[in-house]
Amino acid sequence: MSNHSEQLEAFLRLKLGGSVSIAGGLQRLQGGFDTDTFAFAVQNAPPGIPEELVLRLFRSSGESDRVNLESTIQNTIHAAGHPVPRVPIDSGGHSLIGRPFLIMERLEGSTLASGLEDQSLFEKLPGLMGNLQVGIHETDSADLRTQLADAEVDIRHMTPRPMLERVSKLAEASGVAELTAIRQWLTERWPTQPVDPVICHATFIRPIFLLPMARSPA
Repeated sequence: MSNHSEQLEAFLRLKLGGSVSIAGGLQRLQGGFDTDTFAFAVQNAPPGIPEELVLRLFRSSGESDRVNLESTIQNTIHAAGHPVPRVPIDSGGHSLIGRPFLIMERLEGSTLASGLEDQSLFEKLPGLMGNLQVGIHETDSADLRTQLADAEVDIRHMTPRPMLERVSKLAEASGVAELTAIRQWLTERWPTQPVDPVICHATFIRPIFLLPMARSPA
C-alpha cells in the first residue's frame, strides 16, 4: 500500500504542485465492482481541488480509454446537477503501479452495504433508483455526446445496436432456441433511433447507454 501512496503523491505533485501531499495514506473502500477503490485526503492542494478524494484504480493495464470515458461522463452528469462525484484531476496518460486510474471527489453518505440490516432501505431503494434514473433521462444527452466527441470517445458501442449484435452472436454461438427467439423478436421490433436519445445508467451492463426512449412531458 505504501507503494501506491508514494506513486500517487508523486503524480499529484506533478499535476498540482510540489507542496501537495497525502495525509494519512490510503484507506480501502468497499465496492468498486471492477476497480480497487481508496479514500484519501490531500494537503496544500490548489483552489478547486477537494481535500477529500477517492482513487479508482482499474485492474487492467489496457483500460486507459475507460479513464477518459468515465471522467467525461461523471463530469457532464455532475454539471447537470445530479449527485455524481466530479473528477477534478485528469489522470490520462499516467498510470499507478502500471494501472490506469481516475481521482474523484468524495461525497458525503454511506455505502449500500452498511445499511443492509435496515429492512426499510429495501423498501426505499426502488424509489430512490427510479428517481435517479428519471433525472438522468431528463438530462440533455446532446451535451454529453458533445463532451464525449470532444474527448475523442467513440460512443457507437454505447447505443442499443451493439446490444442486439451481442445477443445475435450469443444466439449463433450457443444454438439455444430461446436466445434465437429473443434475437428474432428484437430484430422484428427494433425501433427507429431518435436524434436525441435519453441517457440511461445501466448498472448491471455498462456504465451508460444512449437509449431510444421517449422523453416525459415537462
